[in-house]
Amino acid sequence: MIQPQNKSTVAPLIFANFIILVLALIQSWGVPLIIWTYWLQSVIIGIFHVCKIIRYKESPPGNIHMYKGKPVYVSPKTRFISAFFFLFHYGAFHIGFMMSLMNSPLPDNFLKSMGIAALVFFTNHLYSFFRHRDTNGTFFSPYIRVAPMHLVTYYFGSMVTGPLILIFFIFIKTVADVFSHLYQHKV
Repeated sequence: MIQPQNKSTVAPLIFANFIILVLALIQSWGVPLIIWTYWLQSVIIGIFHVCKIIRYKESPPGNIHMYKGKPVYVSPKTRFISAFFFLFHYGAFHIGFMMSLMNSPLPDNFLKSMGIAALVFFTNHLYSFFRHRDTNGTFFSPYIRVAPMHLVTYYFGSMVTGPLILIFFIFIKTVADVFSHLYQHKV
């Protein structure tokens, strides 16, 4: 069963994806712009996770700072080292993904569309960040969150050719996003 705090973050997540769908349909987005949009969402998830790592007081269950199955105090130095490591690894993954995306032609409205998408997803994840301040996410939880999103986007994105397929594609991506969100927040 979905806990009350998660109900309040799932609806905005679905709504954010709905806004992206409407924009994609109105502005006739192609595959590259949709993939860039979800790449951007993944980067935003990573930024908030770095903030979460820095905020740790003790290690959440399943984290690398466990001792005999119990959380241990994580010093500020350890938090910043962990945040740097995460930023380096997660960032390298996204730079690699970005390099493959740069081979795609970009539409004229790319910057405007990405700005709107950034605002939509940043607002959504900012709300979720403050709603789940005491969540017991793990160090690697963003990978669990973004892996299905990237797989759906990368492997099935090339099939997006018309409005009905676009709606189906964004629906499948949103379902993967919601289930990953629920898993990350331990519903």
